[in-house]
Parts: sequence; structure tokens; C-alpha cells
Amino acid sequence: QLETMILDRYIKIKNKLINSTIKHVFVSGGFDYNRSALSSSGIRDYVMELLLYLVFVHDEVHRILSNGDLKKIIIIRLLQDIYASYLDWMDYVQDISLVGKLQIGIEIKFINNVLDPSAFLPHLSLEKGKQEVEVATTLYKTLESRLGFTKLLDRKNSRIESHTKLEVEDLLVHMQRSTSTMFACFPRGVAPTRSRSGTTIEEGSKVTTRIRAGTTDEGNKRRGQKKEGK
Repeated sequence: QLETMILDRYIKIKNKLINSTIKHVFVSGGFDYNRSALSSSGIRDYVMELLLYLVFVHDEVHRILSNGDLKKIIIIRLLQDIYASYLDWMDYVQDISLVGKLQIGIEIKFINNVLDPSAFLPHLSLEKGKQEVEVATTLYKTLESRLGFTKLLDRKNSRIESHTKLEVEDLLVHMQRSTSTMFACFPRGVAPTRSRSGTTIEEGSKVTTRIRAGTTDEGNKRRGQKKEGK
């Protein structure tokens, strides 16, 4: 009982940064979610900051705790807090375009690729740990369903342009593979080596450049339209 209380208190303290970060992303970050183009960086910086924060927590609990299951349960619980914070704060955004949903979807998909809850299962012996994995998985599926991320990337979905869907897939492949060393402390699922477009990890590094160029082109197009209006 005492161990559970201490564990809950520790997680609550660590969750403060997670919740405040995601609150800022949706409430006061100034990001336009009713947008027509993806962020120029593909995946925004806050995602990497959250994941690196969990790396630091992982290092801390490995120095403090000897119980392997508890170490992993802490990370899984914080992953739950990430998804729960998304679900809570996303409701505060009044207008989210399809591309805005795609932007959020890319970021939660990358988080799930790095910290796939099911990858923890072979390393857990306590039933409680397995239950926490189920909770994390359910939260992720709920979030993905609310965004309609999988449906947006479906080939039959004509609401998102085909080249944008392929760029998203290429970006996710590149990001997962290129950060595998950075996040090697976490159990990993099977990492994709190529996307539906056939892009390999070597080609994937060009994806962010393409997204940035597309965003710039969109901006130039708008500026041209404003000049014509004058």
C-alpha cells in the first residue's frame, strides 16, 4: 500500500510537465489548427521534448528502483498521461481542419512508435503492468479514432491529397529509424524500413525538406493572391 502511494505521488509530480506542455500546445501556443499545410518541421519540437523527458525519467527510476516491473509501469503510466492530456486539451481548440488533425495524428503516431505499449508486455511479469499496458493502448486508440488519423491516410480517402499521405508515411518511417538510438532505452516494436510509397530510411531524410518546401509554396501562393487583390 505504501509503495503504491509513493508510486502514485511520483507519477503525479512527473505528470505536471507533461500536462502543462500539451496544454500550451493546444491552448496558448499560437499554432493554427485550422490550417491547410503541415508544419514545416513535420513533427513539432514539443514531441521530442516530451520523449526526451521520459528518457530522463527512465534513467532516474533505473537508478532509484530495483523492481523491473515498477520501472516500466512508471513509463507506461506517464504515456497514459500523455494520451489523456491530448484528449483533454484538444477539446479546447474550436476549429481543427483535416490537415490540423493530420498534424496531431503524425505526432501521436510517432510517440506510439517510440513507446509502443505492447512492446512492454514481454518484459512485464506483474498482472498490474499488463493492465496498465491495456489502458495505454485503449487511450491511444481512442485518440487516434477521434482524430480519424488512420482513415485520413486511407488510399480511398480523397479529402487528403495522395502526395501528402505519402509524405506523412515517409516522415514517420524516417523519424522512427533515425531516432532509434536516442530512444533505445525503451522496448521497441518492429520498426518499418519503408513506407507505402517505397521510401527507405535513406530516402526519408528528404521528407521534411519536401514538407517545408510545400509550406513555403503555399505561403508564396497566398501572398501572390493578396497582391492581385490590391
